[in-house]
Formats: sequence, C-alpha cells, structure tokens
Amino acid sequence: MTGWIVASTKAKSSNSNQKLNITTMSAVVNKETVFESGGKTVLSIENSKYNILYAANKNAITKVLQTDHPETEPDFVDSLEQITSVKSVSETRFIMTNMKGDASLYDTKAKSSKLLARSALPLRACDLIHSGNTAIFGGDDLQLTMVDLDDSKNTHILNVQDQVHQLSYNLRTNMLAVSLINGTIYFYSLTSTQPNEVKKLDGYIIKASYKEELDVLDDITHDDLDSDNEDELSITDKEFCDENRISTRVAWSPSGHNFAIPCYDMKIKVFNLKDYAPTKTLEVNGTESRFIDVQFDPLEGKYVA
Repeated sequence: MTGWIVASTKAKSSNSNQKLNITTMSAVVNKETVFESGGKTVLSIENSKYNILYAANKNAITKVLQTDHPETEPDFVDSLEQITSVKSVSETRFIMTNMKGDASLYDTKAKSSKLLARSALPLRACDLIHSGNTAIFGGDDLQLTMVDLDDSKNTHILNVQDQVHQLSYNLRTNMLAVSLINGTIYFYSLTSTQPNEVKKLDGYIIKASYKEELDVLDDITHDDLDSDNEDELSITDKEFCDENRISTRVAWSPSGHNFAIPCYDMKIKVFNLKDYAPTKTLEVNGTESRFIDVQFDPLEGKYVA
C-alpha cells in the first residue's frame, strides 16, 4: 500500500474505539528517485525555514535536498555504511548510527565529520535531547549513550534492561520514550543531566526481533527485488524483512501532552501523558500489516498518520 492511513485523534468520549477505513493521501508535490541503486534509505527532515531533507542509503552516501526547491541539485556527503538511523540537527548538521556500532556527527557546511560514540554492538536508534544540544544513542549494548554535540568528551551512560529498539523525544515536555525489544517502553524525564525514569509501560508494543538471515518471501514489492524478473522472489537486503521494519516508536503530539503507540495487536492507542492512560484506540480495517511508522500531524496534533 502506498500513502498514509489518517485518523482523527478527536474523541467523542474517553477511551473510545474508532475503526478506520484505509485512506491514502495521493497528492504528489514532487516525485524523484533519490538513489538509483535502491536498497534501504533512511530519511530525516530539518523542520525550519530551510526544510532540508537528509536521505542516507546503506552504501555510505547521504543526499542533502532542499524540499522547497526540488529543482536544485542536492549535495552529497560520504557517510556511514550499514546505517540504522539518521536525525537532523540543523540545516547543516545531522547525526547517524550504523550496524557497526558507530555514531557520527556530520557538518555539510564545514564538510567535516566527527565520531561521537562507538559500541562493540550495533546501534539502532538516535535522537536529540536537551534542546537539541545533546545526542542520544541506543542499541544492542543495553545502554543509552548521551553525548554533548559541542564537547564529545562530555558523555553520560544509562544502563537499560534490554536492547534498545527505538527512541522518541519531545522537546515541549522534555520527555524521552525508550522502546526495548522485550516489549517494554520506559519514559524518562530529562529535566536534569541524568535521565530520571518516571513510568514503565508493558503489554502494548510487540516484542521485537531482528532477522539476520534472508529467506525467500512470497509477499514483497517489485522495488525490493534484486532483479527485473518478476518471478524472482528473493530479497537481497535484510532490512526489507518485516521483522526489521516494525515500528515500536512512541509518537508525540506537538504539545507533548499526548502520545501514540503502535501496538502489537495492530491498533494505535493514544495516551494522556498526565496519567499514562489510553484515551483512544484507532483500529485499521482492511489490513493485517504491522506499522512501520506512526506520526502526529505537526501543527495541532489532531490527526495521526
């Protein structure tokens, strides 16, 4: 399926259920192939007056595109191989993690890069905290690593109970949500240098696992094939396997007072941050696919896509 599933978060009554028909938003502003070679591509947009899009692929190339001026030739940056996540810092800087356990900061204006952290195991997720001045990384080493972007020696480590699957931070409330592969979500207050755990939620997200070997699959898109032969049903990139694409990431509303979770039962639950109680359940009709991304609309948080 191509497009977004869009649902209103306005509930008529508390803890109500809403069944949704799949609606795809098909308006295309501009369509352009980012990488001719295909394969995994990770995106992050810098939401400011510049609207810079960072598009990184597994072959160690990152394109820097101006979304307001798609006709402008993009800049190219040599970046990490085997990427797992990328996050915009500003219109000229971004951070990135990879399977080799590296976390790096790139400056497109200065044409420079800096290693921020290194783990012996894969790093899976990154985000920005403390008003964008600190990068946070998590992965298979059972740690959260926080690094000051201007002073990489200023580093703090927080041990966690299991491998980190995904991270999500809200600037308004200064809250960090950490999704672990064991199906637990931890919420931390970041009002101080060291994160303070304030809540743990169990029983909502799927217990994740990573697929390291490739099998022949029957239900894939032609874009995922390594050949033009439509009868060839093998995937050459393990990142296209369902296990490696499932989202457990908490989506924050713009105000930070609500958050949404893509749940194990293929429903989306919207919560109130005040008491961490679900206020609305969004159920999608017509699909058995798991979510690979969930987002609030960035203006008022009235819709979830």
